[in-house]
Amino acid sequence: MRKINITLCLLLIWSTVSGQNLIPEIKGDTIIYHLSISTKSVNFSGKERQAIAVNNQIPGPTLVFEQGKVAVIYVENKMSKETSVHWHGLLLPNIEDGVPYLNTPPILANTTYKYEFPLKHSGTY
Repeated sequence: MRKINITLCLLLIWSTVSGQNLIPEIKGDTIIYHLSISTKSVNFSGKERQAIAVNNQIPGPTLVFEQGKVAVIYVENKMSKETSVHWHGLLLPNIEDGVPYLNTPPILANTTYKYEFPLKHSGTY
């Protein structure tokens, strides 16, 4: 099986640098990750700003999967506003695509959303 790396791209936040890898929980053919989205004070330009962090890191962590397995990703929104995770480069069910109000419900403040989809291919789609 080929390994698949996914770097999180949160709505309105782009990063070309991968964060640290997380260690998944594995149950049979299911690979499970737990993520939390929160705000974090950062200073990239000499001025303090609030940014979106995943598991308290910017950029977010890299998630590693294997083709043919099932991805389950619990995303806890610790922010005071709704958010969403939009996955790039994957074939996945439309409901899991992460575009809020278009095909996926947003993750409301202080709630957790469970993304679940089969990993049908490796590489970028």
